[in-house]
Amino acid sequence: MLLNIRISFGILFISVSFHSIVIAAECDPNLNPIANEKEKYTDRGNRCEGFYQSKVAFASLDLIGFAKGKLSYALDEEEVVHITVPLKPVNQIDIINVRAQAFPVKTYYRLDATMPVDGGLDWPIKDVLKPKGILSKNIGIFGWYKPKSGITVYVPLRADPKKSHVRNDDKFRLFFRSNIDVSDINYMWKYYKGGDLKKEKQYVPRIYRAGTPIVITAPEEVSGFCSLSVTALIKGRDSSINDNWIDRGIYLDIGGS
Repeated sequence: MLLNIRISFGILFISVSFHSIVIAAECDPNLNPIANEKEKYTDRGNRCEGFYQSKVAFASLDLIGFAKGKLSYALDEEEVVHITVPLKPVNQIDIINVRAQAFPVKTYYRLDATMPVDGGLDWPIKDVLKPKGILSKNIGIFGWYKPKSGITVYVPLRADPKKSHVRNDDKFRLFFRSNIDVSDINYMWKYYKGGDLKKEKQYVPRIYRAGTPIVITAPEEVSGFCSLSVTALIKGRDSSINDNWIDRGIYLDIGGS
C-alpha cells in the first residue's frame, strides 16, 4: 500500500492506493448479535447485516448517513437496493467500506460490507428490513476508507432501488444523530475552491430529539477533499460551559475534483 499524507489549514489530504485486496464481508467483532437466528447481525454473503444488542453509551454525535440523493426502498420481497459511489474519490483507492445504520436510538441495526469503487453492492431488503418493517426514512448509508494512519475518510454513496419510485436529486447530504436531546447546532465546512480556502458556517436554532436526523446539505461548489465540524448543545444545559456541548469533526472525500 502506498500512502502520502498532507494536512493544510485543518483539511486532510491523503493519497493511498491498495493492491491485491480480496472483497469479503467482515462482521464487526465488537457487536453482540441478538439471539434470533433470522434477524441477528451475521454474515449474509456479500455483507454482514442484522440486529445486535445495545450497549450503554455516553452522549455522542454520530454520522449515520452521507449520500448523493436520498435513500428509498419498498418493503417488498423483490426489492433490491443497488449501492454505488457516485463520484470516484480523489484518492486512488479500489475498495471502500459500506455501512447502513438506523436513526432511532433503540433500533440496533447495522449493515457492513466492502465493494469496489468502480462496482457496486446489491442489498436485498427482504432478509432483514422487510420482516421488521424498518422504513427507509429510518436508515442512513455511507462509505469510508481508512489508511494505516487510522484517520477515517468518508465517501458519499448513491442508492438505486429496484422497486421503489422516488423523485431524487443530486444533492450531497450528511445525516448526524445524537443519542440524547440537543439544540443549537453549529457547523462549519472547510474546502478549497480555485486554490482558496473557503469556510462556511451555519447555525440551526432548533431542538433535535434523540434519534432525530440532523441533516446537513453540502455547499454546491464543494468537491474533492473537505472537512466538516459539528457541535450541539445538550438540551437545557448552560451554553457557557464547554462540557455541555458535544461535537464531531470529520474528513470527506466527495470526489469529482
